[in-house]
Amino acid sequence: MPSYTSNSDDSHSRNEPPANNGQRALRRFWQLLIGVLAMVAMLEVGTRAGFGHVSKLERRVGDEYADASRIARETGRQHLLLLGNSLLLEDVDLQVLHSELPKNIAIHRFAVESTGLYDWRYGVRRLVADGSRPDVVALVLGAPNFAPVAIRGEYSAYYLFRPRDIVEIGASLRYDRTQTADLMIAHFSLYYAGRNNIRNFVLGRAVPPYASVLHELAIGRGESVGQGHARGAMDEGLADVKRSCAEIGAKLVVVIAPSFDPDDARNVVSAGASEGVAVLEPVAEGGYTTNLYRDGFHLNSEGAHRFSAALAPGILQFARASFPGVGEGSTR
Repeated sequence: MPSYTSNSDDSHSRNEPPANNGQRALRRFWQLLIGVLAMVAMLEVGTRAGFGHVSKLERRVGDEYADASRIARETGRQHLLLLGNSLLLEDVDLQVLHSELPKNIAIHRFAVESTGLYDWRYGVRRLVADGSRPDVVALVLGAPNFAPVAIRGEYSAYYLFRPRDIVEIGASLRYDRTQTADLMIAHFSLYYAGRNNIRNFVLGRAVPPYASVLHELAIGRGESVGQGHARGAMDEGLADVKRSCAEIGAKLVVVIAPSFDPDDARNVVSAGASEGVAVLEPVAEGGYTTNLYRDGFHLNSEGAHRFSAALAPGILQFARASFPGVGEGSTR
């Protein structure tokens, strides 16, 4: 009897109308899709809610982006927005700027490590579209960071790029559809954009020497800006950033962080002159000895203090030239 029942069931299954089989397959597909989407949503919510609490880097970037995007104009007060990469983060001492600049100049910083001019060409567009209205934008990069036509990647897509710009970026960098799609997904998903950071964070906590090796690999001078094609990209990038600033009545100034190649700095100064962009070089290239550097690329605390003290007068002079009356009779 049991075998008869089993045969009966098998026969019933074999005789089941094709429509029912199709409905069952469709139902299973939707169940699988819903499960995948639920898992993705959990990862995204978990990343946004949790990663910023355990990672100081992620918390800082998120907080600085939020602050930069909310800058609004004020009567009698000017807002200075510092943009850049790890050189801004480590070479510019904000406490020194606060002490040296007048109190009616509000200072904001938004630094994203491993970025260059090409990232910020679109990053400034994004901030302007988000409603950021600084009076002065200071782009702080090392001279070699101005030349490469390259981006940080998916992390920049989340914090610096608009969806409409991702299509343009993909075309200009000759990305295939998959690479462009990765950038588009990363724009909407912090988990997708920051998954490498999450992996490195976990491995760095679990295996501390791993974090040290990553840091050493991340240090580099970049490409020289002396080549013709690089100079053309630099001119175009500076002109684009200047236009974005001009749309909101902001003034752009480029700040060259100290390094070791005078030729690189001269090319940036020349590009700025050709595009009508002010360039500040508080310390001549090669002007600091190695004892002021932490790793041969970033300044140590003493170097950052010296560089920031040298930078402040140039920033103040530029701000007063752009907005007469700034800082007159106002000290911190």
